[in-house]
Amino acid sequence: MSQAWKRNSPKKIPRDYWEYILGILHGDGYIQKNSLKIAIGYNAVKYLQNLKYIFENKFGLRVKIYNNSSCFHLVVNSKILVETFIPLKKNSLWKIPNLQFPERYLSGLIDTDGSVPIVKKHNLSKAVTISQKSNGNLKLIIPLLNNLKIRYSFIENYKYINKLGMFKMDTIYIRGKESIIRLNSIVKLLNPKKRDRLKQMKIVYNETPYKRPNGILGNLIINCIKKGINNSLKIRKFLNLTSGNCIWELNYLIRKGLIIKNNIQKNRSINYNLVNDL
Repeated sequence: MSQAWKRNSPKKIPRDYWEYILGILHGDGYIQKNSLKIAIGYNAVKYLQNLKYIFENKFGLRVKIYNNSSCFHLVVNSKILVETFIPLKKNSLWKIPNLQFPERYLSGLIDTDGSVPIVKKHNLSKAVTISQKSNGNLKLIIPLLNNLKIRYSFIENYKYINKLGMFKMDTIYIRGKESIIRLNSIVKLLNPKKRDRLKQMKIVYNETPYKRPNGILGNLIINCIKKGINNSLKIRKFLNLTSGNCIWELNYLIRKGLIIKNNIQKNRSINYNLVNDL
């Protein structure tokens, strides 16, 4: 190994921060032969400084920051550190090892590929989301969410169009009072904007408790399905529900064994059938 690489060898590799960095690399990171590169938007300067601090003070490594036309690139040249990650991301496909700090891995993934919305009182339909191209990667974190007891919904292979073209995407949605409060209690986001938004979601949920009126809403939904109104979007409009309340109640009826998902439509809405009709 050259003297240049030796001079930038990590003084230590703390496992909790290593798992956080793995989450980042599975999100918006790149693994090259002897370096790591992380893309960070120009609106996330504080997050860039937080990452720089971690590499310099937790790993003892030097960091370089470059600007390009759309974002910052944080680059760490360290062959020893890179070799610990190389087996875990090849050709854009993930491999998740046995995690000692799964909440730190999830934090890194949300800080990069996650989206945390702005919410206000009486508008609780929005969700924390994690999105990836449809290549099987996102399914790998479903056991992690189950082990952390975070409720979610998963939609795969839907069309997403932007200025670069059309892509097939997978998305995990985390919504609802119980899930948001649980998520906020276990993750340690280092992106200040996302961290503050998640805390605000928790506050709004605590101040605006969701009340399910003794099965009345469930009965209304079941009656809709009996009448042939079995699409989630149509049910929501017919009963004048928020997206969050509608999805929560549909998932509740599934857990009770009363309805079952049939298929997902192109607009990402879902058709349902009564279990007794199958």
